[in-house]
Amino acid sequence: MTKEEINALKNRSFNQSEDDKYENAIRLCDHLNAWFGTKATKHKKKYKLFRNLAILFVTLSSIVSILDVAFGIKILSYGGAIISVIATTFTSLLTATNAQKDWINSRNASQKFQIEKFHFLQRSGAYRSLKKTDAVTLFSEKLADIWDFYHGNWSEIKSE
Repeated sequence: MTKEEINALKNRSFNQSEDDKYENAIRLCDHLNAWFGTKATKHKKKYKLFRNLAILFVTLSSIVSILDVAFGIKILSYGGAIISVIATTFTSLLTATNAQKDWINSRNASQKFQIEKFHFLQRSGAYRSLKKTDAVTLFSEKLADIWDFYHGNWSEIKSE
């Protein structure tokens, strides 16, 4: 769903038929699920990249230090220091970017949208005894609540 489509949904939301409201709520849920899912994938890749590079350079630093002690080659001292700085940089990036927290937060949001859509479509949980109009209204409210909750979590993670 593009920005234009979302804005169009907002602009005509007051004059929609019940079927349109139903379809638009489903489309918005799918869009939010996909958006948070894409974010989760990006954060997961960033987290794994930083983690693997940190492990690699810490290991290389240890190996170079052992070789330096064993053979006393001067160049290994300088190489070990450089590799150690690189390892520290990736370890710091791993912590500073909150990539793992962002990944988990985005993945949880995506799953929450999937669960809510399932309950809505199956008329289970809070939707069990509601008329279609009331179910669509509740579903829309829950989508907004989930979106707001996870966006708030994202803001908190970024300010840590």
